Amino acid sequence: MKYAVLILMFLAAATSLNGTYAAQIVWENFEGDNYWEPVDWENTGQVNISVSDAKASEGSQSLEIIVREEATDWKNKVAFYREEELDLSNANIVMDVYSEKAAAIEVATGFRVGEKWAYYESNKKPVNQGWNKDITFDLGANDFKSKATDWKYMVPLADRDSVKEIYVLVYRPAKMIQDVIYIDNIRFK
Repeated sequence: MKYAVLILMFLAAATSLNGTYAAQIVWENFEGDNYWEPVDWENTGQVNISVSDAKASEGSQSLEIIVREEATDWKNKVAFYREEELDLSNANIVMDVYSEKAAAIEVATGFRVGEKWAYYESNKKPVNQGWNKDITFDLGANDFKSKATDWKYMVPLADRDSVKEIYVLVYRPAKMIQDVIYIDNIRFK
């Protein structure tokens, strides 16, 4: 009887309110090699990225992002990506972000998708000082921007079943010179 109650409790915890399975898959925990690369876009700042044991939301390591360049009005973000073919048709992205400063930092996710490797970017999410756990990006929302929308947030992420690269973007306020951000526990839900 005690085991039956435990099993029922487990099933209840694994099921969302609408009755569908609500599993999370940890995709990147930064406990091994670093597969992320900084982008070299005209409108991004310089950044160093490395796996670090300085901060971790789970496990013992996270991705340390050291912003090395002053933010300007048009160059107000840093970005980095990981190449991997994924089917995110039925998933959202969830991550933990740590910011050492209480400045107006925001994060977004980007994707290269489909045969043409079209780029889409999510709306930005605010980051407070300290750990920001479970920042969630709804990949089914109609608030992505792309070149086709003249970079206005108004379309769904196309070709979710054919993701080629995932990006993380860190937006920062103008005149911010250096900051350290930690990303950990990127998962699909």
